[in-house]
Amino acid sequence: MFQPAPGKPYQELHVTVKGQKLQTVDKFTYLGSSLSRTVNIDVEVNNRIAKASYAFKRLRENVWEQRRLSMTTKLKVYHAVVIATLFYARETWTICSRHARKLNHFHRSCLRRLIRIRWQDKIPDTEVLERADMPSVFTSNRKHMPDGLDTSSGCLTADCRNGCCTASWARANQLWEDRRNAPETA
Repeated sequence: MFQPAPGKPYQELHVTVKGQKLQTVDKFTYLGSSLSRTVNIDVEVNNRIAKASYAFKRLRENVWEQRRLSMTTKLKVYHAVVIATLFYARETWTICSRHARKLNHFHRSCLRRLIRIRWQDKIPDTEVLERADMPSVFTSNRKHMPDGLDTSSGCLTADCRNGCCTASWARANQLWEDRRNAPETA
């Protein structure tokens, strides 16, 4: 796949191998990740959510519905299988807040199913994360951001200037951090 420099028009390359011209494609899957010429990760985020959802559903009978397994064990399996599937190859993503919101929605929905919190219970998302003792996707991604990246605005990337960040991200993030850093009581 050829990607031109920013601002330059795309010109299709002609590559031949043993006299056979290779077909040019706009997107393809390589090692489980969707790569595209447009460098848009919307498709990749949707694919990752679909694969993680499938992994979550496959574990329903053998793990989630097993009464003899503790919630701690279930959450460890969730983190090892579902979260790992969800975040596969995230190092290559340029995440904007809209992607983080989508990933966070999936994450919280899974946690609600695991902990057996129904929407009728009207439990806020921050409490769901506290009960599971897990950070939001936003917090998880910020831990893996390169040093020196300006995230003071609550945005995940320095180049996101869409105005898509909200104060609720920062508040949820702060609640989780406060709880994590609180001294343990005897």
